[in-house]
Amino acid sequence: MIYIVGWGIMLLGLMVSEVVKNRSRIPAAVVIAFVAILAIFRGAVGTDTNTYEFLLESVDPAAFSGGVEPLFMVSGWLFKTVTGSAVGAVRLFALVLFGVLFYFLLHSNRNERFFLLSFFLPSFIYQYSMNTLRLGLASAVLLLVFQYIRRYRYSQRAALSIVALAFHYSSLFNLGFLLALRMRWTRWASMLGFAVFVVCALLVVLLNNDYFLMKLNAYQQVASPGRFSGLSKVVLIAVMLLAVIASRMPRPDKFKLLVLAVLLTAASFGLATVSYAGLRFLDLLSFSLPLAVMVVYNDNDLEFDWAIKLGLSLVGLISVVASYRNYLQESGQGPSPFLPYHFLDLLGGV
Repeated sequence: MIYIVGWGIMLLGLMVSEVVKNRSRIPAAVVIAFVAILAIFRGAVGTDTNTYEFLLESVDPAAFSGGVEPLFMVSGWLFKTVTGSAVGAVRLFALVLFGVLFYFLLHSNRNERFFLLSFFLPSFIYQYSMNTLRLGLASAVLLLVFQYIRRYRYSQRAALSIVALAFHYSSLFNLGFLLALRMRWTRWASMLGFAVFVVCALLVVLLNNDYFLMKLNAYQQVASPGRFSGLSKVVLIAVMLLAVIASRMPRPDKFKLLVLAVLLTAASFGLATVSYAGLRFLDLLSFSLPLAVMVVYNDNDLEFDWAIKLGLSLVGLISVVASYRNYLQESGQGPSPFLPYHFLDLLGGV
């Protein structure tokens, strides 16, 4: 029930923001603060929460070279030292995530505030703050990366890209997608720059080949749930692409975005019929595509038109329904399910 209250506050915040034409940061700040309380003070809640606590329980400096994203491991060791427990360390990661989101909000424009309230928060915030912590931190940092594009801070953008990558290697996908979108395909210099990015990505994989081989073997052993697995994500992507088609996005950007998204969606969906890895790529694309739309509008100094606003809102709404359905189906299962929600017992542990 408490998740529905949070989603309701997000909807109310979006409506208020639209009434005041997104001039105020207060509605989004209230939403972020509410969810922050739920995430930071949660008990054994969130599918992977127990796994992260187990991982951080035995973390030590010798584990930093074990292939897992280094910044997460270093931060986990530091947070455990500060709080005295793995439980506290996991909640401190949530605090950092919301700190990054507040910073993003502080420097946001109208497009970015609408993006937060209509899409990012409804679709991902519970998952990113209570479940997939590494991916959540990386995604929040990526928001800053592409905000810095608008603010023309190149050194900070490069540094934050490395930070996002050090939290979760999948950031390579997001960065590659946005780089392919923003570069000029007809210029050799752009193609050379993209080739350099690909080489750097391959170096990251090679330097951590044991970890990536382990993940590959894990994905191969986990069969796709069904022939139409990933179809829900394809629907979300299709809704966003229809919004792009109906929008007043500049034609060159619209063409590149449609080509990239359709090709990646088809390839990922095809892979999802035989491997769980395809579902992971669809998840990443469902985040990258709306983010790319926001970047294009910011690049062209345009405010979201009705088509993009409708598309983002529909994607957010569909994601809410799908998420809550999953919470209900998994209620009471495992050591830390999303339902039933309960707060942390500050006197007795969890």
